[in-house]
Amino acid sequence: MDPSAFSRPHKGRFLDSIDCLISVINGPSFKGTASNLSVNGLYIDVVGDQLPGRNAEVEIFLRESQNTPDLCLRGTVARRSNAEDRTDEGHVGVGIRIIEAPIEYHALFAHDAGERSSRRRHTPYPLLAYDGNTLDDVLELLKEMGAQPRRVRVTGPEGLKEWDDVPKLLLVDAADALTLDVPHQADHQGVLRVAIASSQSEILGSLLRRLGYQYLIRRPLHRDAIEILLRNLLHKGQSRRESPRVVMGVNAELSIRPWAPKQQCSLLDLSRGGSLLASRRKAPLRRKVKLIIGSEVTGDAPIELTGRVIRRRFDDASKEWQVALRFHPSIEAQGVHLGRLLQRTSVGPTSKLKLTFGQRALTSFRHVLGLGRKLLPLPAHPDRRRDPRARFDRHVCKLDPTGTRVTALLAGYDLTHRGMRVQAHPELELGTQFAVSLHDQARQRPIEVSAEVIRDDGSDGFALRFVDLDSDLARRIDSLVAALPSAKSLIMAGIESSIENVAQR
Repeated sequence: MDPSAFSRPHKGRFLDSIDCLISVINGPSFKGTASNLSVNGLYIDVVGDQLPGRNAEVEIFLRESQNTPDLCLRGTVARRSNAEDRTDEGHVGVGIRIIEAPIEYHALFAHDAGERSSRRRHTPYPLLAYDGNTLDDVLELLKEMGAQPRRVRVTGPEGLKEWDDVPKLLLVDAADALTLDVPHQADHQGVLRVAIASSQSEILGSLLRRLGYQYLIRRPLHRDAIEILLRNLLHKGQSRRESPRVVMGVNAELSIRPWAPKQQCSLLDLSRGGSLLASRRKAPLRRKVKLIIGSEVTGDAPIELTGRVIRRRFDDASKEWQVALRFHPSIEAQGVHLGRLLQRTSVGPTSKLKLTFGQRALTSFRHVLGLGRKLLPLPAHPDRRRDPRARFDRHVCKLDPTGTRVTALLAGYDLTHRGMRVQAHPELELGTQFAVSLHDQARQRPIEVSAEVIRDDGSDGFALRFVDLDSDLARRIDSLVAALPSAKSLIMAGIESSIENVAQR
């Protein structure tokens, strides 16, 4: 594949024609020709007079061509051509806004991403701090990913000190994390701290949280799951995912046919919209399959999720198939149970510590005598939030300038009386001002308020600040915040809601 072979009328857009199939979710399919490709969208000439409806969710299967592999994209119909726009061949077409695309699609535009990154003062990089060879495998993985990792020692003259170029990630062996002296400016500079442990101790996560670490990776963990997590944390904002995903790294079962035995697989990541698996066996494209997540992972009854295979790729290194599933819309029936999985506090296998009979007796005896009660808890990291924050995992409406038409649905994370956070959306960027409509639980009159995007956290969403609040709006928002469940304070901004982490326990 040679991306330079594409014709480029202007920056960041390709005009080569590619045969494709456009399929409406739970609807008809259409043949067409894709052209005018960009990172955010593409145009498709559709054969015949019928077109998908506006705002319809569709899957686009791009056939292999001279310059592109087989690709599967997901998007929404942003515009439709009318009869006057019919081409000489009798085609009409649709403009697609891309919601989700594989890395192979984004690779077509790597040249433009390189030009943008070359203008930065330095490329965000991962910094590994460890002695010996405990994290050599992670260092090699980051090199293979092209992340340009750097290494320092924990002790000695090459030990971690102040840095000139701010790292994106700080990865530390969990044993060293308990004693490592992290530069004091790390939190203010937005450095994400990741600890990697072989221990299954529940106490370890609590200690790391108090020391300011946001993520805990527990070994053993599938190599692909570690890679996905690291790519998420090093992410530069190309993903168009509607549903935040959580790296899992646990065992699961896949049922391809009702009469066939279930096959073992590794569940690499999970979201409300789909999942990514690693399997020794190939799954047919577009086949409806069933994913079973066992009770040892859920902590309750097993969860069965039905979906379709939308993408697969054989990995020569691991000799496994990576299989991407898109869940059936009825996934909301599993919403509560799935929500608990999406709030996992660590990546990798977990097992709770089970006390022996003697340990339980000793614990009860010490409790009766009051032993240990004078021990002071470890100091927690100071919470810099000034306002009470409520969990707001529901959709809000983005309105047009007149306030009469909804232009987009934004998925909320949390809410305060001064602003809120929402998931990433293609219509939002830093500095965008718009009107947003909030609904309270009583379904009373919507709260319509002006907002401005004041922070872009990439794939982690946007921070909005409410502007021009009068006393009535402020009072109603305060009442809404008070009526919602509180959200636990985090140590710092990061991938707070897309991957629940030790900072939220």
